[in-house]
Amino acid sequence: MSEKQLLAQLAALRESLRSADIEQSGSLSRVFHAFFDIAEGPDLVLASKPTKNPVVRATLERIARDHVEDQKASLQSIRMLGVPAAAFLHGGFFVAGAIGTFFYFTGDEQGLVAFNRGTDMTYFCRVTATTLPPGTGPMRGPRGKA
Repeated sequence: MSEKQLLAQLAALRESLRSADIEQSGSLSRVFHAFFDIAEGPDLVLASKPTKNPVVRATLERIARDHVEDQKASLQSIRMLGVPAAAFLHGGFFVAGAIGTFFYFTGDEQGLVAFNRGTDMTYFCRVTATTLPPGTGPMRGPRGKA
């Protein structure tokens, strides 16, 4: 497969993530399976380079801690790869007995994380991250709301 074809597949994946309706059962599963279809062959890995992204790592760790219900859990053996031409990151990690797999579009600041603990149940979490400008912080929610 050519780089152009891979970029077209990643663009289609980006669109399917954008249009996924979490209210519809199986919506995120279908998106993640589309990612697995892309990753099935060697082309995605061949186009990828090892990378680090502290924002994505911190986001993954927060989501993973919530998933395993342990705020002290940390990501183990994280592997993050990037396809710069598509502003795309993907990889995997372990956390407290769970296996995590993810993909993330840095340009859109959106992605999807899947967790599995060796059963037939996989849990999906859609990720939307926004980097706040220096010196700012998130707003407090209304009183009485979590």
